[in-house]
Amino acid sequence: MTYNIKDHITGDTAPGFNVNFQIDDSDVDLTDAVIEMQVRLQPDGAVALEYSTTAGTITITDAAGGDFTIDAVDVDIEPGNYYYDIQVTTSDDTIRTILQGRWKILQDVTR
Repeated sequence: MTYNIKDHITGDTAPGFNVNFQIDDSDVDLTDAVIEMQVRLQPDGAVALEYSTTAGTITITDAAGGDFTIDAVDVDIEPGNYYYDIQVTTSDDTIRTILQGRWKILQDVTR
């Protein structure tokens, strides 16, 4: 699924957001899952920003219900049009990219 995140000003705190992971209208069990989100200026470029369950910036809020939260963090990266995706590795080692899109980071004026 593609979702373009709302434009954001560099240096500001990005609000967190909730995600519900489903396949065929059924919740996916996230017990022992690893969830990662990477943000890059080019899809094959260097990672500019990363969120993950292992780093504590993604929180599984209801494992059985497939719910997790991308936590609020300060986004201090260069302005530009970025790509991102969210990948889930479930306990049976199945890897799925569940969301992808663009995220425009704007220059701030007041520092």
